[in-house]
Amino acid sequence: MSRGRFCQLLRKELANAKGTMFIVLVVIIAWDLFLASRLNLWDKEAVFGLSWIPLGIMPIWALGAGFMSFRQEWGTNHIYLLQSFPVRGITLAGTKIIAILLQSIVYFSVACLGAFLLGSGLLADFASSIPEAIRDQLLRNYAWTGIWLVVMFWLSMAVLAVLGQSAYLVGRLFERFQWFFSAWVLVLNFWMVSRFAALVVGLFGWIPKVRLCLHRYLSGSLVIEKVNISMAPFAALFLGGFLVFAFGAWLLERRIEI
Repeated sequence: MSRGRFCQLLRKELANAKGTMFIVLVVIIAWDLFLASRLNLWDKEAVFGLSWIPLGIMPIWALGAGFMSFRQEWGTNHIYLLQSFPVRGITLAGTKIIAILLQSIVYFSVACLGAFLLGSGLLADFASSIPEAIRDQLLRNYAWTGIWLVVMFWLSMAVLAVLGQSAYLVGRLFERFQWFFSAWVLVLNFWMVSRFAALVVGLFGWIPKVRLCLHRYLSGSLVIEKVNISMAPFAALFLGGFLVFAFGAWLLERRIEI
């Protein structure tokens, strides 16, 4: 498949998502504005904590977006047009997952910007609490910690979108009770991926661990703690998610009757 056709499909997915993106962004911004109006009435810590609620909801959105990614195509009979293109099922399914991830980047960026603005005072106090001699080093470590957390967050979002998409595609194999079968397949997907990851996690022991540095005060003394996080479970989960994605794409191309 040419890059041009892939980009054309991706642009189509993003264009179809404009309405949803607008509504979600309005909700996030409205939530942040509401919290901003509470800054002088509520504890700043509470406002800062509540500002992260949109990120907590995003995994549920990713699962639902993956599940609904092909539902519109069947509902409007656009699936006939899609499957008439000289493209493989993995490309059709992949463009929808990528579109979901691109949307999540926009939501994530807006939500984080709002949270940082609402918590700017707390973050400044936090930075000033670090001794100047090690402040730059610790802040760099915290920045790298944030980057790794973002990477793990987006990988998790991709896997959730894939699990939802696969459940819907399997449901299309049945003429009746499609929602019932899709719901059970969704539960089964979670179980299979978790079991698969538990079985193959040992194969990824070679991946370097991510070292996170945290600081706290204990009896008035600064204590720096180093926490090592293994990337092997995340790699195993991502591999399991990819296999589920490949299976769904195969169903779309070979088994599902339109």
